Amino acid sequence: IDWTIVSIPFSLDIRFIKTNISNSIFVGLNLKNINMINCIAKGVNFEESDLESAKLENTDFENAVFKNTILSKANFINAKNYDIDHKFNTTKKAIFNLPEAIRLLNGLDVIIKNES
Repeated sequence: IDWTIVSIPFSLDIRFIKTNISNSIFVGLNLKNINMINCIAKGVNFEESDLESAKLENTDFENAVFKNTILSKANFINAKNYDIDHKFNTTKKAIFNLPEAIRLLNGLDVIIKNES
């Protein structure tokens, strides 16, 4: 679904709970405080969107696009497969948990070794 052409004001209390929204397009939308919990969001495009204070818990973001996206104070607890580069997104005070939060190092061009 291309949500950019749907005439729903996202300033409303929009909730996606246990929903498959894969391949959806949210480019440039104001999604502040949106609830996306226990969802499948594979291939979703969030470019240029504002997800400040969004609840994105326990959602699978495999191949989702986060570019120039505001993710400040967003809650990614138990979310997985996200690729978020801090150079191209605002992540101030966003909440992540381990071990998945290790993915945030992908954009840093570092080498991580697991040696005993």
